[in-house]
Amino acid sequence: MRFWVCRIAAVAALSWYVVLMPGCCWQVQQVKIVNESDFPLTSVRLIPYGGEAAEQDAGNLLPSDSSGHTIALAPGGEVRSWFLRKQDRYIRAVTFYADAAYNAYMQKSVLDLSDTPARAMLVIRVNGLAGHP
Repeated sequence: MRFWVCRIAAVAALSWYVVLMPGCCWQVQQVKIVNESDFPLTSVRLIPYGGEAAEQDAGNLLPSDSSGHTIALAPGGEVRSWFLRKQDRYIRAVTFYADAAYNAYMQKSVLDLSDTPARAMLVIRVNGLAGHP
C-alpha cells in the first residue's frame, strides 16, 4: 500500500512539473477542416515553421481507417480532428487528386497561433484549388 501511495505521489509531482514547466507550450488543439474545393482532399497538414522542424514532423489531420489509410475528405465535407500544438507558427499544406494527377499545395504565408487560446477550435477552410496538368 505504501509503495503505491509513493508511486502515485511521484507521478503526480512529475506531471505537475511537466505541465507548469516554463517554456513548455505543447497543447492539444481541436481542428475543424472544411473542404470548399471541387476536389477530394487526401492530406491536410500543419507543418512547424522554422527551427529544426521538418515537413515529415507534420501528421495528416484527416482521419484514417483501421488499416491506416487516409479517408479522403469529399468536396463540401467537413471533419473534426486534433493535433499536438508544439509551437505557435505553422505552414498549411494540402494534397489532392485532380483528373488522376497528384497535386500538392503549400501556403506561402505563415499561420500564427500565438494569440489562439488552447480551448479554441481552429477552422481550416480549403478552397480555390485548381488541378495543374
